[in-house]
Amino acid sequence: MKNVLIRNLDDGVVECFKKEAKRRGTSLQSVLKQTLHENQPKGTSKEEILRTLRELRAKSGPVQEGWNSLEVIHEERQERENRIMGIYK
Repeated sequence: MKNVLIRNLDDGVVECFKKEAKRRGTSLQSVLKQTLHENQPKGTSKEEILRTLRELRAKSGPVQEGWNSLEVIHEERQERENRIMGIYK
């Protein structure tokens, strides 16, 4: 494991994390490590992309059988054209 030294932090920031550590009944170091871990930049590894896709798929629900996006687009365009033509007739 690596060590990191952060210099010149605002006193208010440090106090905020100290209070959080006290509230949790743990050390300042533990709170900082957890905060850094939870907020680390998201990777773009294959595994990370697959995990994100699985999460999105779970949120969106199953794909409807027989649903064709090209047909939907065509229908929407036809309806829009009919509305426009109705205005100009």
